[in-house]
Parts: sequence; structure tokens; C-alpha cells
Amino acid sequence: MAFTRTGEIPGRKKRKPLLPGAAVRRDKDESEVRWLMSYSDFMMQLVCLFILLYSVSSVDTSKAVPLAQAWRDEVGLGEVRLPSTGSKPNVPLTSVDLNIVIHELRIMAGRHPGGGSLRLVRSTDGFTLGMGYEMFDRDSDQLNPQGLQAAALMGDLLEPLRERTLSVEIVGHASADEGEALDLSLNRAAAMLKRISRPDAPHRVDGIALVAAGRAAHDPVADNADLSGRRLNRRVDFVVRLKGSP
Repeated sequence: MAFTRTGEIPGRKKRKPLLPGAAVRRDKDESEVRWLMSYSDFMMQLVCLFILLYSVSSVDTSKAVPLAQAWRDEVGLGEVRLPSTGSKPNVPLTSVDLNIVIHELRIMAGRHPGGGSLRLVRSTDGFTLGMGYEMFDRDSDQLNPQGLQAAALMGDLLEPLRERTLSVEIVGHASADEGEALDLSLNRAAAMLKRISRPDAPHRVDGIALVAAGRAAHDPVADNADLSGRRLNRRVDFVVRLKGSP
């Protein structure tokens, strides 16, 4: 190796002399920031966990119930049925019994086409059943295919509760863009009442006090300013009042 006259190695930068008391500067070691990589990996795993929990927080009943029923058939458990709430048909439902009935109604609805969109709202003396789709065409009081589907479903749901039900009020509704909304909603309720109580219905609703009522466009479930919302408002709801409800 060649040296200059001053004894310095050629090509090496000359270091500046340190002042008295000056701190020595050194490059950062990778081990000092390596914990950030582990921390970022841990946070990413937490984010993935939260996404997974959110994805399973809601279950599509229309898909989950057929799978559950297939499993029950495979192991020989049979069909899901409403539990017995007493030996006598006129014994009032307790609060616990009513919760069980509502839970089983959701399971039964999931076995029907479109049953996954069932809306069930509990009230002080029973509950209200509704479907999240259009049942009538615009300005019509004739049930469309989805309305006929809803009628079959409601007949199936109400049949096991026949001895426990005091009355069922069938309430018709209309969208804001329909003319003669009050008369139209009343006619829609009457059409649904006639459908579920006809003699040849697979699950005929009889032995229950049925009342037809109309609310015109005063009780929408969706925004009437939107086309899809107006379609959802062309519907019929079932207000079920039970005997001796808590």
C-alpha cells in the first residue's frame, strides 16, 4: 500500500479533528428499529381479526337456515318446529315463551324463498311482521309474485300460533306517488286477507280475528324520494296481538 508524504492513505477522506467535549456521531444499528417491524405485523394481524369478526357479525338467514336444516336431517333431528308453550291452548304466553316463539319464527322464515328479509318488531302485546320487498305494482291492489310469496310465508308463520293469537291486523300501505293512497292501501290489505284465508290455502289462517286496515303513505319504511324506496312502501304488514301477552 502506497503512502503519501504525510502518511495518509490515498482515497480516504480526511476526518475533521474533534473539538474538546464534542459527542461522537455513529450510524444507527438495525437492531434499534427492528421492533417496529414486529409492531407493524402485530397491528396488521389485529386489523385482519377485526375484519373477520365484522364479516361474521351478521348472518344471511335465507342461507344459514337451509344449511342448519340439512344438518338436522343428516343426524336425524328432523324439522325445526315451534316449541310447546303449555298443555292448554288458552294459557297465555309468558315473556320467555314469547322470546322463544319470535326466535323460532325467524328460523321458520329462513326456510322460505325471500324469508331472509322478514322484519319482526316486538310490541307490548305481540309483534309486527313485514317483508322487505315490494308486494304490489304501482297503483295496483293485486298481489304480485312477491306478494303471493309473502302471503304463503305469513300463513305458515301464523298457523302454529292460531290458538295463542287474539287478532291479526293486516295493514296496507302505499307509496307517495300513488293516487287515492288510502283506498289503495285498504284494498291491498283486503286482498292479502282474502289470500291467506281462502279455503284452498296450504296454510289457511282461520279461527283468528282478521282485520284489514290502511295507512295510505303515512308509514313508510323507505324514502319515498327514491324509486327503490317507493317500491318497498307498496306492502302489507301483519300486526299480531297475542292472548295475555306480557
